[in-house]
This record gives sequence, structure tokens and C-alpha cells, in this order.
Amino acid sequence: MQVPRPRLVALDSMNYWITSKRESLARAFSMVDVLLLNATEVKMYAQEPNLITAAQKILAEGPKALIIKRGEFGAMLITSGKELSESLFLTPAYPVTRVIDPTGAGDTFAAGFMGYLARSGELTLEALRRAGIDALSFDLMYGLPHQSLPDLLRSIDLAVALQPGRISLFGYAHVPWFKTHQRLIDEAALRALVAAN
Repeated sequence: MQVPRPRLVALDSMNYWITSKRESLARAFSMVDVLLLNATEVKMYAQEPNLITAAQKILAEGPKALIIKRGEFGAMLITSGKELSESLFLTPAYPVTRVIDPTGAGDTFAAGFMGYLARSGELTLEALRRAGIDALSFDLMYGLPHQSLPDLLRSIDLAVALQPGRISLFGYAHVPWFKTHQRLIDEAALRALVAAN
């Protein structure tokens, strides 16, 4: 049974649909309010290695909000906004010492998120941010391809403005033989970055 005029439509998809039913999935994306995908799926669908750029491409197709499930690194909410500080919200994962089997963890997160919104009855950006979030931390990285010093300083300023409990800064390590997703990165951009600094 379909709801005649739902207040909110959300979709949680997966890599199978991205690779096998892309056109149908694109139509579905254009009809939802909230889209939930993991970070790999966001990059795969947008065909873009940069997560923020990939998210912005997906938002341009219609969803009002994109929630990116990032496994052990928590989740990211991105909405359409003029400034990234208005449109980006990150929340950490609860740290555990032993993971037994993460199968279904993303689905469980999506269900909890939707359950909170249904129970609260509130469909605002603040409600999206409150959906179980009581702490904020940032892991920032420098030395990324196409990243300039002003880009890094802007990221730090945005992070500080959100008043997180913790900010960590790490240097990028390009190890495509170990982290195979790094093979998507143009190595010429890395050489240009090293030459510029």
C-alpha cells in the first residue's frame, strides 16, 4: 500500500543496484528526500573519487539530504547549502575493541535514523542532526591530491566552528598497493602537489 502524500521519502540502496540498474536508481534518487549510501557507493555512483564532490553530484539529482555511512568512521550528513559549513555534519562511530560481524550494520543505522525521525515527528535539519548524535569529532587530512593550503585551512576553520570534542590532523599516505581504492587517484596530481610545496 502506498502512502498518498508522505512527509518524507528515504532510500537506502547498495552497490548491486548501482552497477546493474543505474538508470532506474537515478529515477528513484530524483524522487526521494533522504538518501542513505555508504562511502564506496557514493563514489561508485558518482564516478568520482572525492567523497564531497561525489555527494554534491548525487544531491544535484534530487535528494534533499544524503547520509553517507562510513563504517568505523561514523556517518556524514550532506545537504544542499551555499556554504559547506551549512550543509555538512559529521558524527563519529561508537568505538569498540572487537568487531564480530558488521553485516547489516548500515541497515540497522538506517532503521534507527528513520525510527528517530518518525518518533520525533520533526523533519528539520536540526532533527536530522539530533538523530542519536551527542558528540562530534573530526579527523582531517593534509597532502591530498588537488588540496591547497587555503583548502586545508578552510577545512580546519569549518571544523573548529562546529565546536567538536576532538580534532585530529593526519598526513595522507599514498599506498595504492595496500589501499586499492587509492588507485582511483591521479598520481600526476600528487606529484604536482609535492612540486608546489
